[in-house]
Amino acid sequence: MSMSDQDSDTEQDVLDDTVVNKYKMSAEVTNAVLLELIGLCVDGANIVELCELGDRKICDKVSQLFKKEKEMRKGIAFPTAISVNNMIRHYSPIENEAFGPIEIKTGDLVKIDVGAHIDGYAAIVGHTFVVGASQDNKITGRKADVILAAHAAAEAVIRLLKPGVENLKASEIVSKTVTDFNCHAVEGMQCHQMKKLVYDAEKNIVFSPTEEQKKTVEKCTFDINDVWNVDIIVSTGDGRPREHRARTTLFKKNETLYQLKMKAARSVLLFTNSLFIMSMLCQDSDTEQDVLDDTVVNKYKMSAEVTNAVLLELIGLCVDGANIVELCELGDRKICDKVSQLFKKEKEMRKGIAFPTAISVNNMIRHYSPIENEAFGPIEIKTGDLVKIDVGAHIDGYAAIVGHTFVVGASQDNKITGRKADVILAAHAAAEAVIRLLKPGVENLKASEIVSKTVTDFNCHAVEGMQCHQMKKLVYDAEKNIVFSPTEEQKKTVEKCTFDINDVWNVDIIVSTGDGRPGNIERGQLCLRKMKLYTN
Repeated sequence: MSMSDQDSDTEQDVLDDTVVNKYKMSAEVTNAVLLELIGLCVDGANIVELCELGDRKICDKVSQLFKKEKEMRKGIAFPTAISVNNMIRHYSPIENEAFGPIEIKTGDLVKIDVGAHIDGYAAIVGHTFVVGASQDNKITGRKADVILAAHAAAEAVIRLLKPGVENLKASEIVSKTVTDFNCHAVEGMQCHQMKKLVYDAEKNIVFSPTEEQKKTVEKCTFDINDVWNVDIIVSTGDGRPREHRARTTLFKKNETLYQLKMKAARSVLLFTNSLFIMSMLCQDSDTEQDVLDDTVVNKYKMSAEVTNAVLLELIGLCVDGANIVELCELGDRKICDKVSQLFKKEKEMRKGIAFPTAISVNNMIRHYSPIENEAFGPIEIKTGDLVKIDVGAHIDGYAAIVGHTFVVGASQDNKITGRKADVILAAHAAAEAVIRLLKPGVENLKASEIVSKTVTDFNCHAVEGMQCHQMKKLVYDAEKNIVFSPTEEQKKTVEKCTFDINDVWNVDIIVSTGDGRPGNIERGQLCLRKMKLYTN
């Protein structure tokens, strides 16, 4: 979860009646959702759908609580994860997961994690069971051993949670307990003290520490009013984790403030902090409103005004000898400065960079935002360079990401000609053609076709594999997309979709005078034209 600077995030006495009540209500919500998920884990059940259902159920249930407390945050404390068999934890797959299980089967050993919080006071629970087990079909063998080992170890730790007892004592008791079942605690796993808005506070218990952890683990004692999440993970094997090929989908936001040296690192951090509001947390305030609601439209417009103003300023500064590193840093600062002046009374509203400033020149496709000591890419802009600028701002998660392509030094008296003119006109014409197609019922494949035909008229090609996306609150690459000149792999996976009323799209066309293949792109100039957000 994430910290906030607001006074409302200050932790109260954990034994205050109000705090205890919030913990209890969080636990009631979490347990209710857990029980519902357990009942749905049957042969053939889809893990993706169950994880999504768990998250929705948490949000729905907490939204009914403390309705009069408009400023109170409540939602997901830990995203629903359903890990099966030899997967240790935190498995919450996406639909096209190629390397991990998607369906539950009878006999699977299933581990569910789910958590809710109210005002930052969280209850995160888990349960392990075998699908299809019952009074008449009891669990036996090693599956029974590992479940009993984890349960007994957790009970042993809970009995040790008394003032003055050391965390190392808990580590020892877990090792001894699971050994009785011929099992091992999974190496390096740990459980944490919890505080308001923090599920992994400074105190922890490490089970079967790695060699590195043995050097760094700190001794601590349990105190009165400590809140702990006891999380024991046990294996029938040697307890050493092995990396799985399944994609990582759950991430924790690092709330430590750093004065980062590298520009690229600062850009990523700014982007993450401004776009992804809370880590492992779903708030009511992040629920997307109707895109045609006056308030939402106003936020989109104001984001666009900020973005366009910064874009115009950057274009004017792209002159012979201009430093690309400094211009990218300036663009990011300008975005942050301008949005900070908006909605000042809305203390909880997040606003900032929707896309870090990138200035790509000549044969560089996109997203070039170099650091000072860049050895292999350009640092200075030169007269005659074909420059592509990307920049974006968001207000409350409603983003405007725009771009512009131009030739440095071009003017009314020094007009662009030749292939540079061709590629700019091709990208512009293709973007306009796509925008005209953004009408309810039109398919994305139609847009792909029209782009290919349009750029061919200029003897150009759409860059292979590039795509533009539907946008939603806090998401600039939502589920719908348009793929231009798809790769062989994309041809197998691209999904047909139709444009709908209230869709918001970021039309992003990248064109080359070469063959359009990124690996051979040095043979031609490139152009990117990123249009403003377009709403049907």
